[in-house]
Amino acid sequence: MSGFAASAGGALSALGQQSPQSGVQLGGISFSYFEVPEKMPFGGEQNIAAHKLPGGVKIVQAMGFFETDKSWIGAFWGPGAVAKALSVATMHAAGAVVSLVWAEFSFAVVIKSFICDYQMVGAWLPYRITCEVVPPAPPAPTPTAVQAANSDLSTAAAVQSKTDPTGSSAIQTKATTQVKNFQANLPAADTGAVVSGQGLTQATSAGTVSLGNLDGLTTEADNGVSSVNLNAGQPAPALVTAVNQTVQSTSDVAATQAMSANAASAQQNLELQQGYNSF
Repeated sequence: MSGFAASAGGALSALGQQSPQSGVQLGGISFSYFEVPEKMPFGGEQNIAAHKLPGGVKIVQAMGFFETDKSWIGAFWGPGAVAKALSVATMHAAGAVVSLVWAEFSFAVVIKSFICDYQMVGAWLPYRITCEVVPPAPPAPTPTAVQAANSDLSTAAAVQSKTDPTGSSAIQTKATTQVKNFQANLPAADTGAVVSGQGLTQATSAGTVSLGNLDGLTTEADNGVSSVNLNAGQPAPALVTAVNQTVQSTSDVAATQAMSANAASAQQNLELQQGYNSF
């Protein structure tokens, strides 16, 4: 090693014994001292579509914001310079999404370019890096009226499998049939466009019938609870039967009420869509 390189390496090693001034983290790697850029860009560009029409009319549409690339320069230094540079080079080659954090800023990025120069026998490695910002995932699309209604009715149709797994309850079986009849009348195709008025009318009409029948089944189950004789003075077999009937009828009430609530939510979604279509 030359005298100059040795002296420089010694100076860098001495500097490394001081408290690090870390300001940037990339993929879990902390940058300090000469590795930290003097400045870091943020901001970006709003993609604009401008339509110029006759008469001096101009329509401007904002098409979305795009964060600027994060580019900076620095230098890895000291005994661990080569290892740190190789770690960044490995991230670059992998093309994985990593975190870039400094001060109050945090971005998900992919390292777009990374160039590093090996100098001073590995004690000083100037580098240039550019990171492409990965935008956040878009929010999940809001379900349409028919999709929301279908989800509600699927939930309602699954109630019996939880409250009456053997399928022995006649009331719950009838209630499930009413739900499925309602669901079968939903418009067959729903790609997010406004559903035709005819399709919604058919669905809401079926919903009205199913909801009325579900209310009747809830009343029937409720009457079953109140009509059971739980007199403790009756023979033991009769008392056991009465208790079992009470448990079953109580379960039927809860199940039909749950199905009715979900079916009512489905009907409300469809009726709201009908109202929207009328404007």
